[in-house]
Amino acid sequence: MILLLRGHLLRLLRAAEDGILIILCLLATSAWAVEDQALSRKSVEPLILEQLSREFEPLGFSDIQIRFLQFPEKFSHPAGAELRVEEMAGHKRLGVRRYKISALGERGVRKTAFCAAAVSAEGPDIRARYHIPAGKRIAESDLQISRARLDDFTTTAATAPSQIVGQEANRNIAQGGRIDLGHVRQPFAVQRGEIIEVELDIGGVQARVFGEAQSSGFVGDRIPFKNTLSLQRFFAKITGPRQAQVAWAEGDKE
Repeated sequence: MILLLRGHLLRLLRAAEDGILIILCLLATSAWAVEDQALSRKSVEPLILEQLSREFEPLGFSDIQIRFLQFPEKFSHPAGAELRVEEMAGHKRLGVRRYKISALGERGVRKTAFCAAAVSAEGPDIRARYHIPAGKRIAESDLQISRARLDDFTTTAATAPSQIVGQEANRNIAQGGRIDLGHVRQPFAVQRGEIIEVELDIGGVQARVFGEAQSSGFVGDRIPFKNTLSLQRFFAKITGPRQAQVAWAEGDKE
């Protein structure tokens, strides 16, 4: 009887050991399958296009496409893990972008890889209709706008007339030349030698006089004026384009 019981016990132990081995094998195979998923261009491309659409479409761009210049072909990540794609700073052209790709790996460790993509899009191509001399305020009639592939534009290229209309050219812009945001600057609100109507509000007394600006200035600047009738000099604060209000009269110290 004892020998019979011992035989049954040994068979049960062997069966239990076999079961444990089978479970361990299944778990190992499952873990290997999770980690053995290679990163694909097909999974990353829509994430990049989504980011580019948010950036470009409000500026009037369309037909946005990318072509990978560098891609981590051997980067693996867990099946079903969320991929994160972050654009890296420092690019100087609209046409080339660099991205960091990350996914949670084994034991919660985040794995990272990098890629680069050439970006192609169609958008506003803003050029000078005529020669624009330095110092001229740019009007919409000075611009010639068409649509073109802007793959090699710098990130500071003007993409909408509102970005440059009313601004002042800080250099000569040749006829037909493409306009960059670096070609314009905020114009002076009041130019030296310009005669404008200046508001006076001193002690509750309000009046207006014509004054000739003795220097140029931006909104918020205090600049000297000369009264066109009395020829007296006074200071006024620029409150808007061709607008100023007296800050103090002649005799006060600057």
